[in-house]
Amino acid sequence: DPIVPDTGEVTANIGISMNKLSGINDDNVYVENVDDGIDKIKICIKGSLLVPGKVETSVNFHETILSIFVDKTQDFIVEIDTDRTAATNRTDNVTVDYSVQPFICANGKLNNPDTWVRSDSDYSQGDVLKVCLNTTGAEDVYMEEVTQFQLQQESGGNEGISMMIGGGNEVLAGGVLAASECSEKLCMIQSMIPAKYFDDIDANSASPFDLKGEGEIVLRFGKKSRSRRLQSVL
Repeated sequence: DPIVPDTGEVTANIGISMNKLSGINDDNVYVENVDDGIDKIKICIKGSLLVPGKVETSVNFHETILSIFVDKTQDFIVEIDTDRTAATNRTDNVTVDYSVQPFICANGKLNNPDTWVRSDSDYSQGDVLKVCLNTTGAEDVYMEEVTQFQLQQESGGNEGISMMIGGGNEVLAGGVLAASECSEKLCMIQSMIPAKYFDDIDANSASPFDLKGEGEIVLRFGKKSRSRRLQSVL
């Protein structure tokens, strides 16, 4: 028979079968993940004071609702040995053999690439300058766009540079005096020649001083690929 100690306290052992909790569908008894990784178990503990005899008689009892929170989380640490494979360096030399050749194409028509062929000419005031470019060498190098073209007297003159095609405020007359077209391996530039370049006369030849045209063209590596800029002088 149980004996009540002088302290009036009795120790009760409670056994819970954790593997059976998932089968309980009553939230008043068991709630899974009531918080992150924490389950809640709620049970009623009843202690009765019994008087022995032929038939045990309960003369008093006490009930307590006990809530148990089970933390299912667990920290862990694992040591991992690491090693780093160094990056390897690789250098390849690639040579692309190409060049851009400018030439006069006086009989060319801007919208007809078939006419962009060499045809030399002397130019007087009021004439339209026609310059063509072609690329030679690498098969997959194409013409993309003329981004800059300027005129300058090669020597003897004092009229300075005239930017005919280009960006910014330096381009003469807002760029309306010149235009360009490109077709794969060829480009054509068509430009008026400012009259100022005919003002000064070379005493030795009784003609205006020669002009130099130079500019910048964007090349394309492949029909749809990266571009690069190349300067050329006529």
